[in-house]
Amino acid sequence: MTWDGTNWANGSGTSNEPTIDDQFRKLIIDGAGASLSQDAGCTCLETTPGADLDVSGFNINIKNDISNQGTLDVSTSSLTFNGTTNQNIDFNGFSAADVTLDNSNQLTLNLDPNELLEVSNVLDITNGILNTNGALLMVSDASDTGQIDELTGSNDINGDVIIERFIPARRAFRLVSSSVTTSTTINANWQEGATGYLNNPNPGFGTHITGVEPDPAINATLAQDGNDGFDYSPSGNASLFTFDDASQSWNAVANTDTNTLTAGDAYRLMIRGDRSIDVTDNATTPTDTKLRSTGSVVRGPLSVNPALTASGEVAMVGNPFQAIVDMETVLNTSTNLQQNFVVWDPTLGGTPTPGSPGGRGAFVTVDVTTNSNNNASSQMNKFLQPYQAAFVIATGSSPSLSFEESDKSVNESQLDVFSTQTSPHYMHMRLFDQLSFTNNDTSDDGLSIYFSPSASNAVDSNDAPKFFNIDENLAREESGALMSIENRAMPQVDEILPLYTSQYRTTSYVLELEVGNFPNNEIYLFDNYTDTEVELNENAINTYSFTVDQSISESVASNRFDIRFESTTLSTDEFEKSGISVYPNPASDLVNINFSQNTDELEQIVLYDLNGRLVFASKLNSNDIEQQIDVSNLSSGIYVLEINTVKHQYNTKVIVE
Repeated sequence: MTWDGTNWANGSGTSNEPTIDDQFRKLIIDGAGASLSQDAGCTCLETTPGADLDVSGFNINIKNDISNQGTLDVSTSSLTFNGTTNQNIDFNGFSAADVTLDNSNQLTLNLDPNELLEVSNVLDITNGILNTNGALLMVSDASDTGQIDELTGSNDINGDVIIERFIPARRAFRLVSSSVTTSTTINANWQEGATGYLNNPNPGFGTHITGVEPDPAINATLAQDGNDGFDYSPSGNASLFTFDDASQSWNAVANTDTNTLTAGDAYRLMIRGDRSIDVTDNATTPTDTKLRSTGSVVRGPLSVNPALTASGEVAMVGNPFQAIVDMETVLNTSTNLQQNFVVWDPTLGGTPTPGSPGGRGAFVTVDVTTNSNNNASSQMNKFLQPYQAAFVIATGSSPSLSFEESDKSVNESQLDVFSTQTSPHYMHMRLFDQLSFTNNDTSDDGLSIYFSPSASNAVDSNDAPKFFNIDENLAREESGALMSIENRAMPQVDEILPLYTSQYRTTSYVLELEVGNFPNNEIYLFDNYTDTEVELNENAINTYSFTVDQSISESVASNRFDIRFESTTLSTDEFEKSGISVYPNPASDLVNINFSQNTDELEQIVLYDLNGRLVFASKLNSNDIEQQIDVSNLSSGIYVLEINTVKHQYNTKVIVE
């Protein structure tokens, strides 16, 4: 049976046709197989026991109550409650993609025990109060996570909300933060209330949290299983940590059977999979899992005041909202914090081999002003995900930040990859182990350097410090400081930029170097161990393969590699042979470029100053004979003229008087 907005068509031959009370437009479903063929609106929606309604992707507006004693499928649809009196959902729960409350009164969930309203996309409290009675679930799976949009004015959510966070199979640390404040313990939430390491109350949910603190001279014992709420593991090592601002170090959480979760409090948690995995074997195959926490949502503004006393110190903060948060708007209104943050990306390092080092993730630095990161293998961007935590970096003492409701960005993709940099003067580097590179997998670590005439070579708040991975590391070293993103002045002739590498876990590696536009320099990667110099092509991705031998200190030295800049000859025989003439030179008004004797197919002409700033650019056609450049408004000095053809790039100098 299908409701077309006016009538029901009994396509199944059953006599149990749904009925409409015309006076109140009450939609009553008392038979099986009912579905909508268009959007609908009604005062009440009622399914009787044994009846079902498939909304089939269409949307429903409800003026009064839903009485669901049968089955209601709104899993791909939107449901809007826009009445003028209190509204209710009674009896059975159901799944909905989007739920909107636009009623200045209240919507109350009066569901039977163990029945839930499950929201998989967005819950929007546009107007009114939602009373959950503990029956609201924000669903998370491999493709999406339910989010709670801005809570403004007197609009609010009363009662507990159940939050899920899907975690794909990979044995790795995560930086996590609950989106609700719980009255129950960490064990009751993230360990699913387990009473021992073999206890798996809800397969597919929760994870093992270890840390029974064995005798330093021996491993943990089975008798310690459950101590302080922790799961037994042979080593007894901790897997749940907080970050101490004062000491700038990790602290193992003391217990999970007393401590509760607070929205926005950040943790470092080793997630091996759900509780079905063999926690006694590091080589066990990881599984997908979902972390769950049940409690009250927090409303912005939520102020965070890290106890930091000096520039360069860091603090770990969690996303307190069940929503994607734009960290650019958060950091724009912060005090004494850099405009970048650092997250842990567990997907980096290629494909891991359980039980072996490597492939366990890496830190990624995100610059919010350009929405770029230091590692092109990572999808991490300025949008902090629900349940995700990050490090912020101080530029002075007593920094502060505030998470506002307006920082929520629920319409942003949870998996999107953003572009990196508009400046033409950059170097993006990635370090791969050879297997990951061959398999086109993720890199072990990354580094980005941006060059600008207005930047400084001093290490300052425009540079992002390096966070150390548990496996391979790649960074820029400057005056003893290590950076993952560096902003510096344009390169000088014979300038050397030392790189830093460490913690090699295998023997064969590939350095990938993407180089932008540097008209005045030839650029080289220098391997100090093999005494090899490799020229890097501009506007291209270059690769360098190398091996390491742990028994040879020079092979694994942290300063094995550096970047070197050498001067480019501006007036070359190649330009003279190109058939292109430039006149007058020097010039004070117009510079003429004549292509009449050139046989290549022309593409583009550009002019740079010696700091690499683009001052003129023009596309060329294959039949162009001459091009003029007005230099009358340029400062006196030397400029670099670059002419690109299909086969060649020609450079020469132009003097402006």
